[in-house]
Amino acid sequence: MNAILVIVISAIGAVLSLYLSKPEKPRRAFCAALIIVITFLWQGVSAYKEKQRDKIRDAYALEELARSTYIFVEALRDAIFYTSDGWLPSDEDEFFSERAAILFSQHLNLESEAPVRPKRTWRVYLVQHGLAYRAALQTAIERNAFESEILAAIVEARRTTWLNVYLQNMEIMPQILGEIGVKRPPL
Repeated sequence: MNAILVIVISAIGAVLSLYLSKPEKPRRAFCAALIIVITFLWQGVSAYKEKQRDKIRDAYALEELARSTYIFVEALRDAIFYTSDGWLPSDEDEFFSERAAILFSQHLNLESEAPVRPKRTWRVYLVQHGLAYRAALQTAIERNAFESEILAAIVEARRTTWLNVYLQNMEIMPQILGEIGVKRPPL
């Protein structure tokens, strides 16, 4: 709204200077002033509409990131649930606890079938969700539609070891383990 006020004041200043410089031709001065005012108002309205579109894009970007985060965390939750005795973390501390890490890293047979459709192994299921989440974080970073603190948290999430090192290792690990003859225990 302040931008429109500045534009209107600028237009009025331009009109007044035009009237003062051409008092002998009031019609011509009035037409020129009218064109200046319309142009300035058009610019103001266009700027306001663009700002509104940016707000909508930012809200959509945040909604998409929240959805992607939920889907990714849900995939990790499923992996923890199906590798445990039915225990599920009830808060953030439990989700990132030693118990959850042990269940995930030592008891999850990545080659077993995940209970999802279409059928696929836990390895494929988790890698797909991890890559999709990493892409969603990268898109959010590239849009740069967030405040600096939120953007810093998104960049930090994108740089996590899990989304970089572990995803790559999960893809190549079967080949490496097969070459050296190591087998993971079944569930």
